[in-house]
Amino acid sequence: MNKTTMDKLRAIRLFVRVVDAGSFTAVADELNVTTSMVSKEVRRFEKGLVADIGLFLITLACYKFVS
Repeated sequence: MNKTTMDKLRAIRLFVRVVDAGSFTAVADELNVTTSMVSKEVRRFEKGLVADIGLFLITLACYKFVS
């Protein structure tokens, strides 16, 4: 696999962890990174999806996940 594919897979895994945990902070704590890093990675992943298919997966409202 090339680097781009690996980056996308990493982003998907991170996204799934955030959805499962229901919190950027919980995932950041698990990975021992900042909440900002997790949030930025998920946003970057979403921006790629928006560019590709026009879809946002997570919508934030007052730091809570909404479907």
